[in-house]
Amino acid sequence: TLALTTDGSVWAWGANNQGQIGDGSNDAFKTSPRLIKGISDVLHLAAGKFHSLAQKLDGTVWAWGSTGSKTPLQVAGLEKILQVAGGGTHSLALNADGDVWAWGGNDAGQLGDGTTTDHSNPTIVPNLANQTLIAAGDAHSASLIAIKQNSKLTPFNIKLQYGKPVGLLGVLKNKATGMPILQTPVGFTLNGVDKGSAYTKINGLATQVVADRLTYTVGTYPIVISFAGNGLYNPATSVNATLTILKADTLLVAAKSTGAYGQIKTLIATLKRKTDKALLANMTVSYTLDSKKIGDVTTDGTGKAGLNFKVDDTLTVGTHTLKMDFAGDGNHNASTLTTTLTVTKANTTVLANKATVAYGKSTGL
Repeated sequence: TLALTTDGSVWAWGANNQGQIGDGSNDAFKTSPRLIKGISDVLHLAAGKFHSLAQKLDGTVWAWGSTGSKTPLQVAGLEKILQVAGGGTHSLALNADGDVWAWGGNDAGQLGDGTTTDHSNPTIVPNLANQTLIAAGDAHSASLIAIKQNSKLTPFNIKLQYGKPVGLLGVLKNKATGMPILQTPVGFTLNGVDKGSAYTKINGLATQVVADRLTYTVGTYPIVISFAGNGLYNPATSVNATLTILKADTLLVAAKSTGAYGQIKTLIATLKRKTDKALLANMTVSYTLDSKKIGDVTTDGTGKAGLNFKVDDTLTVGTHTLKMDFAGDGNHNASTLTTTLTVTKANTTVLANKATVAYGKSTGL
């Protein structure tokens, strides 16, 4: 027996003579349910006679038991799978295009390829298309052909600060039932540029990450979301959304400084973008000491702005207010940091030469 929890975990109990429980053992029987390790994010389960199957949210298929592994092992060559079925010694999988894949025992022709030859690897069942449901008996298989249904897209407007990861979002559902359509490609364009497609996951949500996010500066950009249809569903009406990029917050970082009279002190501030912690180069940082501007410095490739400042006799011994300011630019908000410069007394040294003088003579020391 297999059970699937709402968090995508798998539990199993009962007969285990072929390792079909999936915990790595082949004890004859497990009387109580146990959590199966090594597999998560499962959407569907199927139990064969001596083996178990799981279909994950990412469309992959995992098997264990008489298939050769006592723990869940991914079945190679399968993707975009929507459903699995387990028979006596064979397995079936249905993908998002309506194709049926079969593998395992074939003594009664249950793999549907016109032969009675077993197949250890999944192969497409010929002469089947646009299937919507599959089932596996002990030595036979069945599937249900689809009448194409209508689909519906729901867009999402996105608003975020410059530098943050950009994910374009759309939800694809069955128009009549409202049920999510899974493992199906949804296309995205951003500002007229094709950004490719992303497969729908749980709840029918497709998320397409924009790799060149930093090219989209502050402003609003149009998004078009589309679904071209497949063997199961008619194309959906394209929908529009927007991506709005706001100015990013920035952060200045600097330590307190201490300098003695006459010393040349290098004051260093580092400028970062808060959204992605990027170090900002070629930005101007202004330094003010006790409300008097003492210099402007351009940040280097590591975001550092270093100002060489001589501590002279215009400053009294003690603590002075040191302020760094970044005025912002087209993509970044301004930021300010207030810290201190502590002026200390300078160390002094008395120098003198040795002198030699004859008795009764005078000399200058």
